[in-house]
Amino acid sequence: MPRDDRLGKLDPHYDAMRVATIARVGLGRGQVSPALIGVKNLVALYDSGQEIVTYYPATQAGLVSALALAGNNDSVWLPSRIIVLTTGIVLLAGAALLGIDEKAALSFSSFSGTAITMAANSICYNFRMTFTSNGVTAIGVDARFSGSKTDRLIVEIAGGSTTRVGVWAGVA
Repeated sequence: MPRDDRLGKLDPHYDAMRVATIARVGLGRGQVSPALIGVKNLVALYDSGQEIVTYYPATQAGLVSALALAGNNDSVWLPSRIIVLTTGIVLLAGAALLGIDEKAALSFSSFSGTAITMAANSICYNFRMTFTSNGVTAIGVDARFSGSKTDRLIVEIAGGSTTRVGVWAGVA
């Protein structure tokens, strides 16, 4: 359970967000609640109204497919497990990539470049990631875009003989 860094107490905002999200989801046939995403190890794509559009396997192909369809104010939720990727991913403008809990993780390897490229007004929140580059560049998260936000990320970088950056912030 995430804790408030200042006081060491449980974070009520995190709990409220999970409860509110679960309460808003009207489950139809073939749909899963956010509480079950972690249990079933699925990647879930929500539209801006927070209703499940679809869910995908927790694989590179599943995550890339969900992100390709996540438009403005949509969110992609990562399950409580590690997803292994051998290519970088891109968030579209206004999309959010969120970990369902502190066990959500992405593990990037076998390429040189940027693991996560954000766009204007996109969000990365509450997951950990590792990136082991096999070339000259290792950038974990490129967040140099207007309105992009990162919070509660743990980023570990290895490799990158010339450039090694965890979260690249500022203006692109």
